[in-house]
Amino acid sequence: MRISYPIYFINNIEKKLLSSNIKNIFFLTYDAFGVFPPIAKLNKAQSSYYFLLGYTSKVAGTEFNIQKPKATFSSCFGGPFMPLHPVQYTKMLMKKLDDTEINVWMINTGLISGGSGPRIKLDDTRKIVQNALNGLLSEVPYEKYPIFNFQIPKYCPGVSSNILNPKNSWKNKEMYQNQIRILAQKFIQHFDIYRQYTDKNISSGEPVLE
Repeated sequence: MRISYPIYFINNIEKKLLSSNIKNIFFLTYDAFGVFPPIAKLNKAQSSYYFLLGYTSKVAGTEFNIQKPKATFSSCFGGPFMPLHPVQYTKMLMKKLDDTEINVWMINTGLISGGSGPRIKLDDTRKIVQNALNGLLSEVPYEKYPIFNFQIPKYCPGVSSNILNPKNSWKNKEMYQNQIRILAQKFIQHFDIYRQYTDKNISSGEPVLE
């Protein structure tokens, strides 16, 4: 059993040891289809949307009877451990984002080169996260990533710019366009189970298929 409770339930806490508000939140995902960038900056609606869905991939060798990559969703990136409805936790996150200035990032440690190439190097992931923590990614230009519409950096110190936009690693651009649309459709379909419980503050973070 796991349990949590408000810190004020404890009478003898040392308040001086409490940290200040955080500056960065990282959502960790593993995209096995080669269309998610290694890092993306999310706005408030996107942060709420992707937190609610909790996207990652199941791949062969990690779970029984998985022969090929499969998109999967675990609400709030930990669905089995959430006793309340996932939208409740999403609203808590939204309030935190309203009350403080927090950067929210999506970190992808999955595959590149069309999902058939190597995994994103651990050293690259470390540099990306360190640059975000150090504030260096606030000083670089960004571009809007199609369909998913989050912002991706054009430059990240110490990391090859070729991997920052997944499209660059696909030899067949038509296959890339097809795969990104397939994945976006999975997001849209999965969000249908929450759609009636949310408003535009969350749904506006959804991928857009034109």
